[in-house]
Amino acid sequence: TGFNWELGPFEMFDAAGVLRSVRARRIADAGSPKALPPAGHRVSGLVMACALGRQLLTEGKLPDFWPAATPLKIVIAEGEPDFFAWATRWSDAELTAPAVMGIVAGSWTPEIAERIPREATVIIWTHHDAAGEKYCATIAATLKGRCTVLRGGYR
Repeated sequence: TGFNWELGPFEMFDAAGVLRSVRARRIADAGSPKALPPAGHRVSGLVMACALGRQLLTEGKLPDFWPAATPLKIVIAEGEPDFFAWATRWSDAELTAPAVMGIVAGSWTPEIAERIPREATVIIWTHHDAAGEKYCATIAATLKGRCTVLRGGYR
């Protein structure tokens, strides 16, 4: 018997926080696609974002409600399952939970990096494989000097 279930849809936002596409994730028998954007749409320059992540993209600064003494943390996760796991880790009542953004191949751009507040600590939580290390290097390079960047995950 096959293992078959779906996650999504996942909204995909541009650097200005505008909804531009959606993406679905299927975890199924070998041979079927894992994830697909809608026909005729790409994910280049688009990220998944929790509510706070989308607000950061839209405004490019700390939200007015953010307590001055509380550091802003942003988790950048690779793929839909990891984004989903991080984005649902905290209660909606937790006002200072980390912002969570999710990336796939081609998602991250310098324009998105510009929307990350300088006060933030960014935790890059990509896979420790060739693709994940490449994503990490790209993200870290675009954020260099803008904010604190940490590497998450296990080897």
